[in-house]
Amino acid sequence: MSSQRTMRNITTSGERPAKRARTAQNGQPVQPETTPADASSLEQSPSNNSTLSDLDHSAASMTTASHGGPTTNAAANAVIAPATICSSKSSASPSSVVADNTSAHVQHAEAQAATLISTSATITTASVELSLPAWVPETVVRRLPGMLAFEDPKCDRWAVSRLPRSGSWGGNKNTRDLARYYCVDDKPATFFFVGFVSFKSFTDDFGQPLRRVKIGLNLLRSDDMVIAAEFLSRTRPHTSLLVDKVYASRSMSEWGKEERAKVIPFNNVFDARKGYGPKSSMARMTTQDFGRGDLILMEAALTRFRPVGRYTWDEWKTSFELRAISLLAEIPDNTHIDNGAEFDADGDVCL
Repeated sequence: MSSQRTMRNITTSGERPAKRARTAQNGQPVQPETTPADASSLEQSPSNNSTLSDLDHSAASMTTASHGGPTTNAAANAVIAPATICSSKSSASPSSVVADNTSAHVQHAEAQAATLISTSATITTASVELSLPAWVPETVVRRLPGMLAFEDPKCDRWAVSRLPRSGSWGGNKNTRDLARYYCVDDKPATFFFVGFVSFKSFTDDFGQPLRRVKIGLNLLRSDDMVIAAEFLSRTRPHTSLLVDKVYASRSMSEWGKEERAKVIPFNNVFDARKGYGPKSSMARMTTQDFGRGDLILMEAALTRFRPVGRYTWDEWKTSFELRAISLLAEIPDNTHIDNGAEFDADGDVCL
């Protein structure tokens, strides 16, 4: 491993192609724009408009006790409470949310987390120790605990480790067929995954959008991988799965009046390097602006699908459906990416 891949420990619950410059066609920097309607009817307006800037401060939601064990910080937990992170479903005004975030208690907790990072490069949010590359900015490191412990039930969003196991496959409601989606209180649940991109497939060799896009992640915590496998095991007949990566895919075919489906590009990609917030507040990116090795926040839904020719839910398999991608940190160009085992291609044996 080269020096560029120096790792630092975080305690918590090949070459890459050059990226396309993040500028518009006129050469000006890309500005934040309002998120258009998603190709799928399941895009929830609350998740696009709610206030999530609290994620920047939620590293202090769990702090380390003097004996080294994790303890809950009540003031910091209030930062990521559903009442303050989902303004579209809360009576709290944006100004009151900002006021809550800048309270003396939150500032004190955030300062504790910042001191912990600068002195020991470790964060305690669970009993699992992580290793992060040195190129991940400390400002991003400071935000990771909040993302890994994220809960927003009012907007139907959870980190995979916090998502309720009591959910079920949805039924027919409001003329929308939710039977193929994992739901909590009969509303499609959104999973938050944080990890490094290990695989991406969004365009063909000519740069044209694919009918089905796919992305794979190496999650930060192995525990989250186990939980993801448990959700994917909700098949019929039941199957116990073991996964080392989490994949999410999505059909990009759109049907109109024409007889043939139109393929649209996946455009729910956002710049969250300085902060994750409402989709309309983050600069929009393209799938060419991130690549293998980058650290991202992936939003996905758990879906089930029937075998070809089956029309009743008596047998099915499962998969994650990609909803959105938010870039958190970029791996430096020309950094070595592990592609698996390396074999000695030469030797001094003569035959």
